[in-house]
Amino acid sequence: MLRRQAILLLAASAAGALVPRAWAQEVSPDFAPGQMWSLKSYPAKVIVGIIEPWFDTTVVHVSVLDIPGGIISQVSHLPIEKPALAASVDQLLSRDAKTLQGFEAEYQEWKANPGSGIFSSRVPQTIALLIKNKNLAAPPAAVGQ
Repeated sequence: MLRRQAILLLAASAAGALVPRAWAQEVSPDFAPGQMWSLKSYPAKVIVGIIEPWFDTTVVHVSVLDIPGGIISQVSHLPIEKPALAASVDQLLSRDAKTLQGFEAEYQEWKANPGSGIFSSRVPQTIALLIKNKNLAAPPAAVGQ
C-alpha cells in the first residue's frame, strides 16, 4: 500500500514537471510614466500617467485611446490596479507618450475625493463596464472579450 502511494506520488510529480505551467503567475511589467502599451486581443492602447500605492496594492493611472466601436473613442483618466493592467498589456509601443487632455484634472478630482476607487478588471472589461454604466449600447465585438 505504501509502495503504491509512493509510485503514484512520483508519477504525478513527474507528469507535473512535463506540463507547461500555464497557471503560473506572469511577470508584471515595470510600468513607468510615458509608456504606451498595446493590449492583448483588443485594439485600444493605454498610456501610463501616474503610478502610486493605494491601500495594499498599486494603482496605475492611465489614459485609454483608440477604443473601437465609435461609442467612446478615449478615456482621459482610468485608475486601474497594477495586476489588472499587467494582465491587459501586450507590447510596449513607446516610452515618451503624453496622457490625454483632461488626465491631470480628472486625476486631481479622483485624488481629492475620499470615496474614489480603482478598477480591478482588465482594460477591455473595464471599458465595457464604463459603456454599460453610461447606458450606451455597443456591439459586443466593439468592447472586447
